[in-house]
This record gives sequence, C-alpha cells and structure tokens, in this order.
Amino acid sequence: MNTFGETVPAARFTFFAAALLAFLSLAPTETYALTTALEMTPASLEQSGFSMNAANQEDGMVELTLIRDLSKARSFPPESDLQVRRSATLQVFGKAGLLVECDIEQNKQKNTITYRFVIARDYVAHSHFSLAEIDDYKDPSREHLIGGRTLFNFSLALYTKRPSSERAP
Repeated sequence: MNTFGETVPAARFTFFAAALLAFLSLAPTETYALTTALEMTPASLEQSGFSMNAANQEDGMVELTLIRDLSKARSFPPESDLQVRRSATLQVFGKAGLLVECDIEQNKQKNTITYRFVIARDYVAHSHFSLAEIDDYKDPSREHLIGGRTLFNFSLALYTKRPSSERAP
C-alpha cells in the first residue's frame, strides 16, 4: 500500500490550517459599535423609562414634554471612565419638506431628564424628535469614544390630539 500519497496532502492541509489559525490569532481585530434605533410609540414609552405629555395651547401651539427616567436608562458604574452622553434633536417638517432642525437642551433633575419644546399644531403631523444616548469617555480632553449608541425616535403625531373644535363632524 502506498500511504505516502495519502498522508502528504493531509499533512500539507493540516500545516496550512495551523499556519492560518496562528496568523489570524496575531492579526489585530476591529471592534464594531452597535447602534440600536428604536421607534417609540405610546405603548412602548413606559417600559423604556419615558413619559410624553402634550398640551394644546389656545394660540395654535402644542407644548410637548418628554421625561426620561434615569433609573431605567443604561448607565455605567461610578468607577468607570465611561458615561452616557445624550443629544436631543427636533426636526420640523412642513409641506415643502424640512423647515428646521435644532438641538433641544435637557433639564436634568436627580433621577430624570426633561426635554420641553413648543411647536405649531400644523407642523406636528410630520415632525420628529430624536434622543441619542451615546457611550463616551467622562474625560472631555480625550477623543470621543467610537462606541455604542441607542437612538430613540418619536413621531410627534402619535402623542398629540387635535382639539375638539378642529375635528371633523
């Protein structure tokens, strides 16, 4: 029997596989950041730690207040050099498309963060509010961490009601 012809290819394959495995274990790896985008609805607010209030005003405006319960938000331990940084954006759309995009400042209390803004009732139907919660370093002198983020998107029409005087009969 000629076993030489059968063992040489197997030995070559084994050597090649071992060399490839060793090379791959020495090669640097990349870390991919996970971005999660969530479309928020009135039904999903509470489980994510949010509450949204909308108040129609007599002058044709709607005041919207979004409250974030920080006890239900992701966070890092105090000894960590990481934190969750938040960025809120309002996009107002009209018939011609995007009219304005602006940042909304947060009002931080002990266990909550509040975002409050007023928008004309006629623009609510197609406008959006977005809250990004981004992993970042606590030290502002460091470069920003390229890491995970969660983007919460709110279609404002889901949270507002037309006044009874404007509803169709």
